[in-house]
Amino acid sequence: YSPVPSLLPVDTHQISSLAIGYNFLILATHGSNILVTGLNSYSQLGLPASKFPTVEDTRMVEFSNDFPIQQIACGRAHSLILTTDNKVYSAGSNVFGQCGVDRSSQELAITKFTELASLPKATFKQICCGLDHSLLVTTEGQVFSCGINSDGQTGLGKHAYISQFNRVEGLLSNKKIIHVATSADTVLALADDNSVYGWGDTEYGLLLQDKAVMQISLPVRVNMDCINEKIIQVAIGGSFCLACTETGRVYVWGYGALGLGKEMVECEKPQLVRFPEDVRIKKIACSINHAIALSDTGNIYAWGRGCLGKLGNGDDADVYTPYHVPLEYPAREIYCGPDHTAVII
Repeated sequence: YSPVPSLLPVDTHQISSLAIGYNFLILATHGSNILVTGLNSYSQLGLPASKFPTVEDTRMVEFSNDFPIQQIACGRAHSLILTTDNKVYSAGSNVFGQCGVDRSSQELAITKFTELASLPKATFKQICCGLDHSLLVTTEGQVFSCGINSDGQTGLGKHAYISQFNRVEGLLSNKKIIHVATSADTVLALADDNSVYGWGDTEYGLLLQDKAVMQISLPVRVNMDCINEKIIQVAIGGSFCLACTETGRVYVWGYGALGLGKEMVECEKPQLVRFPEDVRIKKIACSINHAIALSDTGNIYAWGRGCLGKLGNGDDADVYTPYHVPLEYPAREIYCGPDHTAVII
């Protein structure tokens, strides 16, 4: 593994988007080309696993759509692609219905990126993957979900597997959701009125609810009243959450290496993460147990569990306060996966 940032053997100026799954990576160029590398045990790279169980170098994948790729999302063993002509494609494990393909068809693995034909009639602006569930957000602010539901992570009020996208309603019915965040089995949703909602696993107090409640299968309001300014983004790991405000502040709550210092590994309400003076954060990202922040000047800060060198600090030590990751050029975008981090410069 690489404990310091290193360039991928691709022209980074051609990369428009990427996503990181469990030991795999998918990149999109400014056209409609897809590059993949890593583990492919369930065909999550859009290649048949029987022929390509792993891809050690970067490989181009055949893709049937000539429109530019708007976004990629990766879960534990499945992947989604959203194109600018409003089509969604999936590949990989469909054991829990997370690819949005009816499990009655016996399609337990989708071996190439396949267009989803039974989607709601809407314009989509975001796709998002948890471990084994998937989410769509429309331009009208509606949220749709499918996949595993053992912790209520689809937000549909059920605990059965959901193999086709259904609208998440309840408290979201009259809300316009700006974006959603998930990485494991919990979901956060940010509305245009600055309210935040969540559902799924709440073992570590991620949704700021009664500690006796471990699973929430319908959206609940996450009390963010202590943040007296506009929230522009939320992010969520396996045991902690982040919120970024329009003034460049970052707040954290939950459990783990939170960025608040070595002695502060648990907090039950949002706490301010301290960065160097005059640093304004404009984007946040996190995975299971680490977080990355991008400043308005293109600097990168990392904290959390450092196993496999994913914090870019030269070793695999844990980091308890934001660490400035030295890069040759300013960063444009940041991405987190369970075991590594990626940056577009």
